Amino acid sequence: MASPEEQRAWQTIPALAGGPSRSTEEWLRRSIVQRVPEIARPVLLQYASDDAVVTEVEMERLAAALRHHAADRAEVHRFEAAGGHRFNRSCPAEGEPTPIALTDSWSQIWDFLETRLEWTAPDAGGD
Repeated sequence: MASPEEQRAWQTIPALAGGPSRSTEEWLRRSIVQRVPEIARPVLLQYASDDAVVTEVEMERLAAALRHHAADRAEVHRFEAAGGHRFNRSCPAEGEPTPIALTDSWSQIWDFLETRLEWTAPDAGGD
């Protein structure tokens, strides 16, 4: 389910009013899936199976398009019941265990940056 803020934002765009379930054609036309053949750079897609904002069907459609059109440039990772849309953007409170999906996601992100984009993290120690 989309947040109230997202639902209000959709109402300001007549073609998208009501969200994906009410204007499927327009949502599909605007979907990033339509632009996948244009992707020229490496891309990392991570998604949670329990995302209520971007449905698993939408993510599977994007993943399939990436595998077909950009297999040499795309990495796709699905996280089972990982905690929804922001599964890899929240930090547990001090003393709480860190969810496996969170640590796996960030490990994949750092690996992607280093191997696909040849990026090196700055020294955290400031030396």
